[in-house]
Amino acid sequence: MSTMKPSRSDEVSDPDQQIKNSNEIRAGFDSLAPKRPTKPTRSEPAPLGSFSTSDQTTDHPEADKFQNLHSQTHVRFL
Repeated sequence: MSTMKPSRSDEVSDPDQQIKNSNEIRAGFDSLAPKRPTKPTRSEPAPLGSFSTSDQTTDHPEADKFQNLHSQTHVRFL
């Protein structure tokens, strides 16, 4: 079966059926979209389990040293 452009004489379904059809199509597209976690806004702290820059299970000596130096600079310049 090939897809054809509807002609002007095709039946137009009632508004309720059109809404139902559009919701089914939208649900189909939504199910195909990749599921990604939402990014927190910069003004709000990130909830646990979302994007986190300090992961306690991995070892990042450069990041630890940077955070240590960063915390010391606040004390020196005050």
